[in-house]
Parts: sequence; C-alpha cells; structure tokens
Amino acid sequence: MTTKGSIALLIMSMAVALAASRVAAQAPPQPPGRPPHQPHPHHARVAHGKELQRIEQEIRASRTVTRRIQRDPRASASVKQQAAELDTMLNSREQALAKLQTTYRDFLAQHKADLDELNDLRHRALAIDQRLGEAREAIVQANRPEIDQLKESSEHARELAESLRAGYEADRRARNRR
Repeated sequence: MTTKGSIALLIMSMAVALAASRVAAQAPPQPPGRPPHQPHPHHARVAHGKELQRIEQEIRASRTVTRRIQRDPRASASVKQQAAELDTMLNSREQALAKLQTTYRDFLAQHKADLDELNDLRHRALAIDQRLGEAREAIVQANRPEIDQLKESSEHARELAESLRAGYEADRRARNRR
C-alpha cells in the first residue's frame, strides 16, 4: 500500500473513531415513558447493536492499519505519529467501553429484582389482556341477536326519519304554495 493510501486510510479510521465517540456523546436522553408509536426499546437496541458492530469492525481495521504504519520503515514520522495518536485514542476508547460494560453489568445485577418484576408484570398484563379479549368476544357472541336487532332497528329508524323529513318538507312546501 502506498504512503498516500495509508494516510487516506488512517484519516478515514480517525474519522470513524471520532464519529463513534460523537454518536455516544450525542445520544438523546430517554423521555419518561414510551409513546405507543415508538418501537419497543429492545428493537432499538438491536439496531443500535448492529451499528456498534459495524463501528467495531471499522475500528479493528483501523488498528490493523496503525500497526502496519508503525512497522513500515518507509512511513514518515508525522504519519507514524498520527498512527500512534490514533492507537492511543483507540486504547482509551476500549478502556472506556470496558468500564461502561462493567457499569452496565453492575446495573443489571443491582436491579435484577426490579427487572424481573417488570418482566413478570408484562407477562401478567398480556395474560389479562388476552382473557379480557376472550371475554369481550364471548359477550359479543352471546348478545349477537340483540346486537343485530339493535342494528336493524337503528337502520329502520334512520330510514323512517329520512322519510318523515322528506314528507314534512313536501307538506310544508305544499302549504306555502297555497
């Protein structure tokens, strides 16, 4: 690989590392509660996880480039310096990531009971919702004749009201002509 190609790859790698740190820094705070139109947070984490995997892959490729540059006797001192700076930045990023992962595992361990309770409540709510749906359907089926009769009488009442209105209008016009 040429020195220009190495420099271009190094610059791209630095940009990827900067973008990853900016994405992490600019994560919007989560609003309390989740509006119904938003996807479940787990699905967002899965998509976010794929993005992180892609970034990690690019960072591994950057590491390979920095090692290659540092071993290349033809690389200039400034390029080697940039590669060393990128390597240092990637090391600090790995340390920060390891710290965050430890913090997350600690959080999960500390709040396991609450998370388990929420999971249990979700399952109970789904079971209750299913029972209510079945009961609602059973009531509709049990009262189907009355519901059908109500629909028919409502339709008949609407037709009678239209007929009465039309007859009244015709009668009123006939009276006004006299």
